[in-house]
Order: sequence, then structure tokens, then C-alpha cells
Amino acid sequence: MADKTSSDPQAVAGAERISVEIADGVQTYAGGLAAIRGPGHATTQGYADVLGDTPGLIPLGGFFSDQTLGATSDTPPPENNVDLRNKIWKRKAVTGVASRADIGKLVYATDDQTVTLTKPADDAMAIGVVVEWHTSTTCDVFLFGFAVLSALALSGGGFSVIPLGQVQFTAAGLIDGDLKTGIAMRGHGKIISMYCVTNTALVGSGGTGLLNVEIGGTNTTGGVLTLSQSAGATLGTTLTSTAFTALNEYHDGDTIDIEGASTGGTITSGSVDLFLVVEHMIGL
Repeated sequence: MADKTSSDPQAVAGAERISVEIADGVQTYAGGLAAIRGPGHATTQGYADVLGDTPGLIPLGGFFSDQTLGATSDTPPPENNVDLRNKIWKRKAVTGVASRADIGKLVYATDDQTVTLTKPADDAMAIGVVVEWHTSTTCDVFLFGFAVLSALALSGGGFSVIPLGQVQFTAAGLIDGDLKTGIAMRGHGKIISMYCVTNTALVGSGGTGLLNVEIGGTNTTGGVLTLSQSAGATLGTTLTSTAFTALNEYHDGDTIDIEGASTGGTITSGSVDLFLVVEHMIGL
């Protein structure tokens, strides 16, 4: 393809606002968070919809500007405008916010108006961050624009899976103490879960092995992974830890250790592959 030989002002225009055709029968309101039904959506891909937890929605990082009902059979079909830029959502009630200590925490949406500090179980990504606290759950939210949301989505929604290698059992059973030490963490984040996949079937006289995480030598609260000989006897079995509830935040350069403890019986052979799921956070 040849290089351009003339100027095109449209090619350098700022991407600030778009007009989107609304999915049939969908009611949109001014001030409601907007989304597009992406290629992975089950129906009528490419049409605008209100933001929710439906798989395949692409958050647009802005609000609808009018009250409009979708009617794709109309000529022309109804459209609504959405501002794609970063913005401040002033004095918004956010579930989980309680004090100035929540400034800097990520905010998630469960529908086009309901926002929370707690990530929903699935089909949700951070839409902004708390930047000011007023009273009770009322705060200001820096709402990520479309460009920021796209970058987050392309990097796994702000989450990563970190492989920690294998935990192997020997005739002596599981070591009571540190199994892996000095694992350096990069960036700022928090550990969401730990899980393992059976690599070699666990064999022994029953019993369990317990694994937990230490950050900087301090045990996290929760996050205990139970390696049952019976559950791990099948190749490929996935076992997941209990929920991490506190002391699971790390900072750039912090080191983590994986600690083991045996309970009853003895697992004499076998191995599992160990993984951490972490959520990336703003700051150092």
C-alpha cells in the first residue's frame, strides 16, 4: 500500500464521543454506564447495551447522554451518545467504602448504577478508582475512559496467574515449614487465591497437607490450600485455597514464602503444580 500523498483532517480528530445504535428493546437512560455487545456476546453483537455482568459486554467508560429505547427496525434506528474520556463520578455511593483509607481502591460495577469495592465472581472488571471520600459510602470515583478500560481488558482485566512450580511429596511426607522462599513480587497487588493441579497422583496412607502463604514472613489471613491424598489421587485434579481475607497485599519487591504442614496420615509420593492469582493495584 502506498504512503499518503494528501492530508486528511478526520484522521487526526480526537476520539472523545461516539453515537451508538442501541440493541432492540434496551432502555437506556442519561447517566447510566454504557457498553457495547462485543464479538463474544451471545446475541446482536455490535449494538449498545447498559453495562452489567453479561459475558461479552465491552464497557465504554462513559454514560449514555439521553433516555432512549432501542428499536433496530426503525428508520433511522435510535442512537445514544457516549463520552469515551476519563471523568469523575461525583459523590457516588460505593458499597464497601467507609473512610479515607479506601481512597486508591478499585471500583467494580454490577450494573449500570451499582458499584462496589468487591469484585463480582465473574464477568466484571475494574471501571475506576476511589479518589475522594466524603461521608459513609459516598465518594468520588475516577472513572476509567475507553482507552484505559481497553488496556485493562487486554492485560487480563488487571489480574495475573503466577506459576510457583511444583510441590513434591517424598517418603518422609510433607515438610512442616517453608517449602518455597524468597519469591520476589513485582508491582503492587494482592493475592486473590492459590490453587494447584495434580501433576503426579498423590499416594499414601491418607491424611492431608496444608499450604499457606507468607508475605514478608507474616502469614496471610485465610488462603489455606488443603492437599487431600484422596482428592489429589486423580491426575489433573484442581484444588483451590480458602479465601484470602487480610494481610494479602504486597508491594513491589516484597517476597513471599509457601509454608507447609502435614495433618494425619502421610502422603508418600506425588506432586502438584502450584499457582497464585493476583490482582494488580495502583501505586507501589
